[in-house]
Amino acid sequence: MTCLSSASRTPDYEVVRQALEAADLDEALAANPHGQLVAPGEELMMLPPQPAPPADGDEGENAAPPELLAAGDGVREEQARLVADRYGYIYDTGKELQVLSPLWVSPDGMEVRFVHFRQLRAPANVDGGALQQMLGEVGAVADPDPEAVEHLLAGIPLVEMQTITLMNGEPAQAGEDGRIDYSFDSEVRSGTLQDDGSIDLRERNSAIGVVEGQQLATIYPSTEGTGGRNVRGEDVSAEDGTPVEITVGANVTAGSGDGGAVTFTSQIAGNVHIKNGQVEVSPVFCVDGDLTYEVGNVEVEGDVEISGTVLAGFSVKAGGDITVGGTVENGVSLTARGDIIVAQAILGEDTQIAAVGSMTARYVQNAHAVVGDDVIIGNYLLNADIRCGGHVTVSDAGGGRSGTIAGGRVLAAGGIDACYVGARSGDKTVIGVDGTPADTVKANQLRVQLKEVDGKVRRLLRTLGITQIDADAMTRLIKATPPSKRASIIAFVKRLQTLLAERATVAAEHEQVQSQIDEQVKASVIEITTEIYGGTEVRFGQRSVAVTVKTPPSAYFFSDEEIHSRALN
Repeated sequence: MTCLSSASRTPDYEVVRQALEAADLDEALAANPHGQLVAPGEELMMLPPQPAPPADGDEGENAAPPELLAAGDGVREEQARLVADRYGYIYDTGKELQVLSPLWVSPDGMEVRFVHFRQLRAPANVDGGALQQMLGEVGAVADPDPEAVEHLLAGIPLVEMQTITLMNGEPAQAGEDGRIDYSFDSEVRSGTLQDDGSIDLRERNSAIGVVEGQQLATIYPSTEGTGGRNVRGEDVSAEDGTPVEITVGANVTAGSGDGGAVTFTSQIAGNVHIKNGQVEVSPVFCVDGDLTYEVGNVEVEGDVEISGTVLAGFSVKAGGDITVGGTVENGVSLTARGDIIVAQAILGEDTQIAAVGSMTARYVQNAHAVVGDDVIIGNYLLNADIRCGGHVTVSDAGGGRSGTIAGGRVLAAGGIDACYVGARSGDKTVIGVDGTPADTVKANQLRVQLKEVDGKVRRLLRTLGITQIDADAMTRLIKATPPSKRASIIAFVKRLQTLLAERATVAAEHEQVQSQIDEQVKASVIEITTEIYGGTEVRFGQRSVAVTVKTPPSAYFFSDEEIHSRALN
């Protein structure tokens, strides 16, 4: 017989236990189980008397003694009874009776709650002694909230489920992250696409003018975190704030501000840039109108701003950005360590564009471009040769057939977005994903090195008269060589060993670069949102597939060493 023998139902033992052990108590309480609280000293079960042993000679069947519940955690056996040894929820495991603590402690030890499930019968109220015992058993050493204790000791209605937060730890306070306040609009915008696909240079925000002595930014330092303490008295560590990782670049000085802040100030008049974790100011070379013989070729360390057109045959080299308000004609060379922004067109099969940063233009026709970052095109790419380390976007801002890549080759490490690909005439168009221009050039250089080293190794093997690299064979060769020629043979063997070591180094570097390229290829997607015409070749790294018929909107990606496609809605 248990203390619940007269109840119409038994507690939801397992649900109660799981809730008390749950990491997220509020979620566990959604089950709204029934439980039964018992008080210390309360009788839980009468143990039946042990059956008498069978008399000698009794030939009847020996009945198996009944299986009795044993006293488990929180329960003691006393005078043929099982008695609660603490306040808590009765729990029947099937083999023993236990009393579970009604206190829930959060996994981080920062909160203690008394959990009152719906009861099957009115329990004894908690008294101060039982509460102290319960807190001690869970290791809580903080002072409980007096109002919560008063509420608990006053008793809780029988059918009500609720929790009472008895104590909270002292939470750790994370340090504040460092921050930087710019005195200018620091948002990077390479230019706003207008309705016709041209670039509105007034909104580009890539050339922000500053004057000498102008304060550019204030950098506020991060702060240290303040440690806390949980309800068990254990220290809780706090994370320090993250400092701002930005430094001064060219033509910028750093000075001390209030409260440990650092100020950045421009040394010159020019354009301010935020690149590669640095704030820098570039001097500006301005051409008011077209770049003609009156100005000639331009080569400067800073930015170049040309309000008109770059006429055929001229070159511009800039240590910063190049901005062109008109068109780039055939035979022009533009080279920038920053971005290249052209409001209108880039034309001509003899035109060469190279930018470490991004390239933006209304359209590109026949020209060649190697770009380290993104390429943004307002209308179309026609017979263009583009290698891009970022993402290529061809917009449909001009309407009609805008958003087209027709003819030529466009390879982008970060993927391609366009509306149309291919030419109705069937002229070949290549689009694809490959490594960045820097990685692909490096991989090719390393392959050439490997080929050269392999050739030297083969020639040495022929000189030594052996067909393969075998330490035993070389040892025998040295021993068999007359003493007068042995020194030269040893020199050849040492040269061979040097070449093999060189080959291993080059091969390891090539493997690393190729691995970077392979990861880039796997991560990027080509999306064509309107049509793909026959005669288009889709490449991913060294793999390619031919599109022979007009294809509806599709996305292409690389997985399991194959090129796959899926329809776009």
